Amino acid sequence: AGENTGDFLKTDRNLTTQVVLLTSRNVLAPVASANGVTVDALTKQVSATILSSSDIIQLQVKNSDPTTAVTLANAIAKQYLTVANSSGPQGYLQGQLDSVKKQQAAGATAADQAALATRAATLQAQLDQLNLTQNQSSVLVPAYALTDPVAPNKTLAGLTGGICGLIIALMTVVTLTRRWSRN
Repeated sequence: AGENTGDFLKTDRNLTTQVVLLTSRNVLAPVASANGVTVDALTKQVSATILSSSDIIQLQVKNSDPTTAVTLANAIAKQYLTVANSSGPQGYLQGQLDSVKKQQAAGATAADQAALATRAATLQAQLDQLNLTQNQSSVLVPAYALTDPVAPNKTLAGLTGGICGLIIALMTVVTLTRRWSRN
């Protein structure tokens, strides 16, 4: 039971870290510059939340233009995957493997080639094992625009305004009636 609790806390901490990474400048800055907006403006439009009882992060981009919102959401997801995959153990192993392959291509003695081939095989095996055992980040559902605007809800705003108006009118009538009855 103690191990399960630790695994849950580790998973929760990892997801929280991924949410922070998803909304960080490392992810948002390239997207902002590619789309002609400032990082601060994009940051205000973006929110990421962990869906309850899951390992899924929901990314939302609020923009007055639905097409722009979808474009930004897709670009942020793509940039996030690039940053997430280049950091951590996978990025390290892939960097090491790329370095070994460059050394092999540069030409070396037969003994060095054999050692490099062994190292490349070991790194590839470690990378394959990590890819099989580690949770991989991926886009489950491509970005889409909502058909109805998120805010303002015109019906709710109209009802709220009407009720407030009635309350104010009722209070005014009660106050005026009391003043007239005193005179």
